[in-house]
Amino acid sequence: MSSKTHTTYVALLRGINVGGNTPLSMKELKKSFELLGFQNVSTFINSGNVVFQTSEKDPRVLETLIASNITKTFGYELVVVVRSFEEMKKVLRHVPTLWKQSNTQDYRCDIMFLHHSIDDKKILDELQPRNEVDHISYYQGAVYWSARKDEFTRSSMNKIVAKKICKFMTIRVYNSARRLFKLMEATEEIESK
Repeated sequence: MSSKTHTTYVALLRGINVGGNTPLSMKELKKSFELLGFQNVSTFINSGNVVFQTSEKDPRVLETLIASNITKTFGYELVVVVRSFEEMKKVLRHVPTLWKQSNTQDYRCDIMFLHHSIDDKKILDELQPRNEVDHISYYQGAVYWSARKDEFTRSSMNKIVAKKICKFMTIRVYNSARRLFKLMEATEEIESK
């Protein structure tokens, strides 16, 4: 198998195993991806993160295929955001400078991965951050959001679930996104051997 013919992706499922809603076994989820013909499939933590490889080059095709398969297999209609290895690398490269520093323990730092249907810088206006509390910025496919933990209750972003736009994004803590990317790197190495 050549790395030129297969691409490493991550599928980020929205709302899996959150607060007892949409329960889904990662073992069964992995199996469903394998039955779609994807290779080197692995899951990361219990919240719907699946790394896999395929010859398909269009993440939008994959988003539709995976979401449809989850509905058919598990009965859940949910948003799936797919990012290639290169896209994830760029998203993590463009995180705010503060996040790259080792002393971010006083901040909550999240990456909102955007479904392609809402991927536009204008989303920052719709999120309506509180400028004195929230620090947000956009990069293609993602919104970076952070706030001091001691000011989080004042943040408008802790009410994001009530916004319609929330249905088309999935949020990952920065440290989890970095660990997920490490898993993607390891999968890339399998492919290149």
